[in-house]
Amino acid sequence: MLEKQTRLMLVLAALLLAVVGVLVLVEPPEATPEAGAPVWTRAFPGVDATKLVQLELSGPAGLLSLARADGVWRLQAPLQAEADPEAVQDALDALVHSELGEPFSGRTAADYGLETPRITVQATLDSGEVLRLDLGDDSPAGGGTYVRDSAGALRLSRSPLAVALPLDADAWRNRELLRFARSAVTRLSLDRPTGRVELVKAEGGWWLGTGARRVRADADRVEQLLEALANLRVERFADAPLALDAPWTFALQSGDDPPMQLILGSSTDSLRPALGPLQDQPVEVRADALLDAVGAEGAFADRSLLPFDGATAHQLDLRMGAAEFHAQRSGSGWTPAGAEAVIGALQDVAADRQRSDLPGPEGEPWGRIALAGNDGKVAAVLIYQELPGGRLAVEEAGGAPFFLSSTALGQLAVALPVAD
Repeated sequence: MLEKQTRLMLVLAALLLAVVGVLVLVEPPEATPEAGAPVWTRAFPGVDATKLVQLELSGPAGLLSLARADGVWRLQAPLQAEADPEAVQDALDALVHSELGEPFSGRTAADYGLETPRITVQATLDSGEVLRLDLGDDSPAGGGTYVRDSAGALRLSRSPLAVALPLDADAWRNRELLRFARSAVTRLSLDRPTGRVELVKAEGGWWLGTGARRVRADADRVEQLLEALANLRVERFADAPLALDAPWTFALQSGDDPPMQLILGSSTDSLRPALGPLQDQPVEVRADALLDAVGAEGAFADRSLLPFDGATAHQLDLRMGAAEFHAQRSGSGWTPAGAEAVIGALQDVAADRQRSDLPGPEGEPWGRIALAGNDGKVAAVLIYQELPGGRLAVEEAGGAPFFLSSTALGQLAVALPVAD
């Protein structure tokens, strides 16, 4: 009896698996629209937005035209300017993928604001074919726009095409002021009424100042500044000329390329006038992020003793007076025992690179701290004579001396393992 029940259960399980397989593999029939539901069809079936080379919008509010050349869209009227590639792409996608309902019957163009269209759209393909739509009123419900298609039929679009295709030139304009690759920038300067900041990328890091007076710069703050410059956008295009009073001038250079400049004017409200190479006249920007990145005087001087990258740091060599410590990192971590505590203290130590009243180094170095990366690059600091409250220190790569407080040196000394 039990054997028969087992066979029956196996047969039923096999039947169940077969049914599931059929349900998974057999494609379900397409759903049929409910009675009375609108039927939407593509206005321009098979058209690829990347094949469009010209777009013209016209109406009682004016004329706007754009053209693509060498892969770049530019406004041709009512002004000449580079267009925002994302805004153009969104508009072209909205146009070629627009869906229209069935033609209306028994109504006139005037009933839908199409006797004199708000906007007439003409888009030209690289083949020379022209796509055309007239846009009238927006529908009172459903979020669509009444249109007249290329055959003259009155229809309703499924999406608000008049919103996607505005006649306002500012909606199409490129809002960038600068365009650059952040990783390629090798020099960055800021001239402002209170003085000059000059940052140079060399020897594996960023430096503040040049020559014998340079000090290591805070790489994170430099990257924050580059990001703020790259993300600066036009908030408002001015109708009248703007004055760039008490300007700040940023200059960026990548390798041997000519420098590019951004000029930022002063203002008493939340917007500031600005002029960059991608705008042909001053515009208004919201510069909060840029001002935060610049910070106060001396903000770019690095306060860490040495640049530390946890992903690449490979070896530590430390000498302070008679005390020496050497550590290496392997796949299992830092060795010998106690190395992690020394590394942690090294990351916490603060250096004062803003002081300009320090003497030059005297005699032989009292200490040396060096970090090597697995790429073979070494960052090292030499520590010299005692000063009130601490000691003088100098980057081994050169530059101006800086100050290490007794507190900072004490942090490192306490972290060193006690010799047996």
